[in-house]
Amino acid sequence: MLYLNLILIGISIGGVYALLGLGLVLIYRSSGVLNFAQTSMAMISTYVFWEVSRRAPFLTVWGALGAAVLFGAALGAGLYRTIFARLRNSPPLARLIASVGVAFILPALARVIWSGQSERGVRLPAPFGTKVLRLGFAAIQSEQLALAVVSVVVGIGLHQWMRRSVAGMALRAVAQNRQAAQMLGVPEAKISAIAWGIGGGLAALAGALYLPLQYLDPNQMATMLPAAFAAALLGGLVNIPMALAGGLALGAMESVFRGMHGVFPRLAPTIAALGIVAFLLARIDRFFVSPAELKAIEGEGAGR
Repeated sequence: MLYLNLILIGISIGGVYALLGLGLVLIYRSSGVLNFAQTSMAMISTYVFWEVSRRAPFLTVWGALGAAVLFGAALGAGLYRTIFARLRNSPPLARLIASVGVAFILPALARVIWSGQSERGVRLPAPFGTKVLRLGFAAIQSEQLALAVVSVVVGIGLHQWMRRSVAGMALRAVAQNRQAAQMLGVPEAKISAIAWGIGGGLAALAGALYLPLQYLDPNQMATMLPAAFAAALLGGLVNIPMALAGGLALGAMESVFRGMHGVFPRLAPTIAALGIVAFLLARIDRFFVSPAELKAIEGEGAGR
């Protein structure tokens, strides 16, 4: 029963990894950017969630959550328009370095804007509460359960959006063959800005749902970046269902390791990094992509 409880708790953390990983997938598919600023976007959007919840209590915690997600979406789209759209014809390394720079700038801004609170951490309201729920022999907080459920619902919704909506199909076209998509009149810049906006909104959602279980400071979510990348990498940085499954599985595995004896608890923080190395060596990320997506990943058809 202990391990069942650990798995449930781990899946909730995996929901955070999944939401961040889904954002990484969308951003990479649209612009070819490995966004190292994903957790920083989550962090600063969660500060907005906290500010709105305490300065505009009439909006309730749900209004504050909506404001944070909208801010995250605007932040993502704004970063693309002001920085990464200008670098779309630059080498991949230039875009990667730019995302690393943004990842350092956003926490620095948070320390300046919230100088007093950022030193001691901030406690946040939990949108789904912290009531302990019993599922058979296992127990889990309502906020933890909501994280897992929300990540699954969002992942399924995104997958359907990519398959059925005009914008989603346009994003798939850009991801598989950028030059062909441009020749067919697909508005690449608009589609990429939409993808960055959704990625920023997902980051904000992850932060606002997870950090009430912890506390908020400028560096609180930075350690989650390797796990988010591992989840995204499992799907070849293009497969949404596999990124969702990878995030949930990784969270469960970490939690089980922390509850074991011997050396396993000390290995738990390294699982994500080990997973990244293992996936790259085994090329497992190539198993879950289409031939066209594989060409895009390898730079043969993306025109990047």
